[in-house]
Amino acid sequence: MGKSSDFRSDFFKWIRDGVYGLGEKLPSEARLSEELGISRVMIREGLAMLAEQGYVVRRHGAGTFVTEQLPCAKSNSARIVAAWVPSSRSAIGAYGRIVDGIEEELYERGYTFVLCNHRNEQKRAEDYLKKLTSSGICGILYIPMEVDNYREQNLAIIRRIESYNIPVVLLDKALSTEDFSRFDYAGTDGFDSMRSIVNYLAKLGHRKIAYIGSRPGYTSEQRYRGYEEGMFDNNLKIDPQYIRHKPLFVVSEEEGKAEIEELLVLKELPSAIVCLHDIIARNVCAAIQKSGLSIPGDISVTGFDDLPFAEYLNPALTTVRQPFGLLGKTGVELLLKKVAGESSCREQRTIANTIVYRNTCAAPSGR
Repeated sequence: MGKSSDFRSDFFKWIRDGVYGLGEKLPSEARLSEELGISRVMIREGLAMLAEQGYVVRRHGAGTFVTEQLPCAKSNSARIVAAWVPSSRSAIGAYGRIVDGIEEELYERGYTFVLCNHRNEQKRAEDYLKKLTSSGICGILYIPMEVDNYREQNLAIIRRIESYNIPVVLLDKALSTEDFSRFDYAGTDGFDSMRSIVNYLAKLGHRKIAYIGSRPGYTSEQRYRGYEEGMFDNNLKIDPQYIRHKPLFVVSEEEGKAEIEELLVLKELPSAIVCLHDIIARNVCAAIQKSGLSIPGDISVTGFDDLPFAEYLNPALTTVRQPFGLLGKTGVELLLKKVAGESSCREQRTIANTIVYRNTCAAPSGR
């Protein structure tokens, strides 16, 4: 090796690979020289250059430390932005519509767009990061993985992105309530939308309102909290037998089928069922009708997302419409502000949704 520039390459590789994190102490010059086969003079020159550029801090009598906040990368002339999503071909259809909004906004602003499906796999996400850094990307829009240990696994990915000094904005899902203000984020207001749905059902006269959702994850938790708040607003009892949580929020065509079967065998049926999203609602409607009951005559049903099929169900689904395209564009706006150095503060944008009233809800029978 023999050059200070070679040492700097090793340093950045350590940061990328997580060998040394932000704020951690580096080995002594003597140890670095021995391990890397570089003269102490070159090590000292390399450290001096890194200190001048703001990547390390040299503390007299204590040693050399990786800085707590890496300086903003200046290689943004590449004008390449990547979006990481669970799947652009997901059955739920939402991610593809968010991606459309991202692509349109980036095209209008003259940026190149790279789409990566991390498929809820941490290794795949890490592999994409290694490949993308060599392409000189200037920012990443990240829709978190839907996995067990949701917060911890996604936090590890975000920290790895930040170690490359790449601006990142969380899209669609935050990590947790306590982490909400720690990261730049754009999403919709699931809490208020679910509360409004329950208020609507209560005004129709419903008292026995069930819920089918999933855990863990910020999005599912916010929607369930909105359901709880709506029940409290109307002095309605939350009956544990009417609450069904799938173990993980990974969207599939089978979602909700097992949960509605459990509800339909109860001695006392709910008069309405609030669903985490439209895929669940579609399966719930099919199971109710297959059992010989009618919608909304016997049971009212609501969804969330307003996916393309919602208006074509029979009856057409009452649901919450998320502005997916606007969400994607808002994420781009936040990210490019960070890329341009126009914002040094964390910024969170929460976008309002709209309830679409169709034909799956009515006053409970016998009212």
